[in-house]
Amino acid sequence: MDWSGLTPRTAKVVEVAWSDYTDVPNWNEEGPVDDYQFVSVGWLLEDSKTRIVIAKVYDFTEDTWRDFTVFPKATPEVRVLVVRARLEGPALQ
Repeated sequence: MDWSGLTPRTAKVVEVAWSDYTDVPNWNEEGPVDDYQFVSVGWLLEDSKTRIVIAKVYDFTEDTWRDFTVFPKATPEVRVLVVRARLEGPALQ
């Protein structure tokens, strides 16, 4: 996308709320955990079907944006990798 026409005066300042994934190691508590919620603030440079791009810095000397954050809009896809697994051992009988 062409951001050359955008400046801090013309770009919208936005807040993007997002979640991150969480790992739960086997030595930790069992069960689901709460999602981590974050908020990022910046000038909106792009809001397309596939991503959101914000910038946190504008370099007035070079007339260019710096320090970008890109948020994908893609939904995670789950794929089955093992169709049939043979599990053995006394704990599984």
